[in-house]
Parts: sequence; C-alpha cells; structure tokens
Amino acid sequence: MAGTGSILLVDDQEDNLFALHSVLETLGRPIVRASDGEEALRVALRQEISVAVLDVIMPLMDGVEVLRYLKRLEPTQHIPVVLLTGIGRDDTLAAKAYEYGVADYLVKPIDPWSLRAEVRALADLCDRTAELARENRQLREQVSHLVAVPRQPTPAERARLTEELLRSGHLAPGHRTS
Repeated sequence: MAGTGSILLVDDQEDNLFALHSVLETLGRPIVRASDGEEALRVALRQEISVAVLDVIMPLMDGVEVLRYLKRLEPTQHIPVVLLTGIGRDDTLAAKAYEYGVADYLVKPIDPWSLRAEVRALADLCDRTAELARENRQLREQVSHLVAVPRQPTPAERARLTEELLRSGHLAPGHRTS
C-alpha cells in the first residue's frame, strides 16, 4: 500500500538521481527530485514529504547543511532524512549528521534492497506519525466541546445543599449562604 507523502531525492549528479529513482520507484510513492540543497528546501516546504534521501557532497549547500535546515524549520523537522556519501567513512561528519537528527548515514555503494526497505519504513512511520497528530488534534477539539462550563446552582439546589450541610454539622446554624 502506497503512502501519502512523497520521497525527496537530492543529488547534484543526474545519474545518481536516476539510480535512486529506479531503486525507490517500486515503493509506489511519488518521487520528487532536486539537484541542489536550495531546491530541496523549497520542495520540502511546498510539498508533503515523507522521507528525504540526500547526497552529502553537493555544491553551494551540502547534504548536512540541508539536514540542519530541515530539522530547524518547524514545517519540515518531522521529515526523516537519509544521508548518502561516496567519500568513504567519515566519523566526524557522521557524528555531526546524527547530532542534527539524521535518520541514517550510509556510505556508497548502497545495497538497493536495504535502501528500499529503510525508505519504506521511514516514510510509513512519518505518514503514521502525521496521521496520529491529526487524530490527536481532532480528539482534543472534540474533548474541548465536551468539557462542561461550570454553572451556578439554582436556588432550590442551594437550599438543599445548605440543609445537608446543616444536618451533617459542616455548617453552623445561622450561617448565611449567598
């Protein structure tokens, strides 16, 4: 079953975008491509994105910087991000990416089956989280309508309560209740 949000692929190399698209198109979700970080941010702010797959090394704005912006902006901070790098293992860069909130940091070459499974799981989780947030808002609205507004007792109710308090000894005779 296909989800609602799109998969955002970001890489400055068209052949990498094509390869990623080929691997992920079987998930049945819309796929949106961006060739640089600025375009990726514009897309993420304008469309419903369920997962973003970003190359680390790009001109102008690298993938880690895009990740940092996505996680700082309220409308996009929920989007899980997978970073891909072809520069080999870099523990410092990976640590920075995890500090910024990356869902995963993968070193190329990437196993297509693993990437597909991870992107499916992250996208489904993102969609389900958004669905639960919508349901939560609806329930809060319904509950707020059910909360009774406190009302003043009627004179008859006040008299009955005063009698009960007098009988129980919790109210002294001659005490005035208004």
